[in-house]
Amino acid sequence: MARGAIKEVRRVQLIEATIDGIARKGFSELTLADVAETAKLSTGIVNFYFKSKDALLIATLNHMVEEYRRYWRANVEAAPPSPTARIIAMLEGDFQRLVANRKTVTVWYAFWGETRWRPDFMAVCQSLNREFQAVAAGLFQEISGPDRDAALIAKGFSAMSDGLWLDMLINPKETDRETARRVVRAFLHGLFPDHFVADAADVANSAA
Repeated sequence: MARGAIKEVRRVQLIEATIDGIARKGFSELTLADVAETAKLSTGIVNFYFKSKDALLIATLNHMVEEYRRYWRANVEAAPPSPTARIIAMLEGDFQRLVANRKTVTVWYAFWGETRWRPDFMAVCQSLNREFQAVAAGLFQEISGPDRDAALIAKGFSAMSDGLWLDMLINPKETDRETARRVVRAFLHGLFPDHFVADAADVANSAA
């Protein structure tokens, strides 16, 4: 393996160990020694790649952002070209197992909770959020036409995912990935009944 490839493997290994550590201990208790132990590497190796805990944390956030972006954009690109299909692809991308699992959602909320005091975290998260909402707004605009505020709908669509991730975290027995999908589909069906089909169970309940 080339030297550059080895460095990238080590870097990702340390970032993944950081994600594990944040999920287990939170930011304040996490140390570079913890990361080294989880990665089964020396603390000196951690210091070689990341000069400080802050540098490791921002690298970890950027890694999570790029991974998330890759998942949902791949879903959209693989979907049929209709705006309805692509919005559903964005929904599915938000609630696939690799994205919406307990460990990953815990770490996302840890980072979001720090944005008030960390402008670098805030900038990264805002950029991702704006990108997601801009794509969603363009798709909603194709469906809704000029008489509805597509940007406002996209903001609600994005906020629902964030809120449902939180619900999955604090109410795991009541809200799982499939429940979350049903909630968003019901929201979309309510706004655009000619474009989105509500979950079969929702249709049955509404008719009762």
